[in-house]
Amino acid sequence: DVVFVMNRFGYGKTVDRAVFDRNETQIREESTVCIPCRSNEKLYLFTKEGYLHQLKLSDVPAGKPKDKGV
Repeated sequence: DVVFVMNRFGYGKTVDRAVFDRNETQIREESTVCIPCRSNEKLYLFTKEGYLHQLKLSDVPAGKPKDKGV
């Protein structure tokens, strides 16, 4: 189990569920989106223009709470 985290600049990363539970308040303050999911699932993101982007969560790099993401 992982948590997909996206900050206000649009950078995304996955964080292990145990790490997220330990640092939940810090991560929620820094990010705008926190979605709990599994690492083998797909995530669908919509842009402001209405475009759909499909991401495999296995392709999104895992990071620490302080990492920037991609």
